[in-house]
Amino acid sequence: MVMAMLPLPARAAVVACGGDNQWPPSSYRQPGSDAVQGYSPDVLRAALADRVGVEVRLMPFARCLAAAEQGRQVQLVMAASYSPERAQRFLFTRSYLQLQPVQLTLQTPLPAATRLPWCGLNGFNYRAFGLSPAQVDAGSANYPDLLRKLQAGHCRGFVEYREVWQGLQKLGVAAGAAPLAMRPCLVAARYGCIS
Repeated sequence: MVMAMLPLPARAAVVACGGDNQWPPSSYRQPGSDAVQGYSPDVLRAALADRVGVEVRLMPFARCLAAAEQGRQVQLVMAASYSPERAQRFLFTRSYLQLQPVQLTLQTPLPAATRLPWCGLNGFNYRAFGLSPAQVDAGSANYPDLLRKLQAGHCRGFVEYREVWQGLQKLGVAAGAAPLAMRPCLVAARYGCIS
């Protein structure tokens, strides 16, 4: 907030980043387009347009966080969920988007599925779903990789937000995937899913 109030040269631009694995409605690209769309870039542009320009980049989320922490190439991270570890390194704005957490599993789960970890994306904050790092195999780089891992029986399912998953389906990310069952997550204190 202080940065936005300081006088800046006319050509100054704030660089914001988000995850490149598509995360509608927050930030995403339509197939065949380089333009980043979504609620997060819209909020940033509305909040900062009178003061500075805004450049939005999508990159692996772990790299986005690292670049923002250094502060030279990136100054803002879009749609980063809160965690105590992140709060030690970053300042957070007020929440500007509320999403509904869900669990997604194969419609016909494996018999021993409950003993398997959840599938996850590298750099994603699963503490926001009430899951510890030990409960998540966060080795997938993107959603197609995550879905292949789930279909191969390496994990029990994955957690996501209903609105994000529905947006991913509209973008065709889940094309060819096995049918999934979606259930609301149990609420755990301040966070979302618990298993």
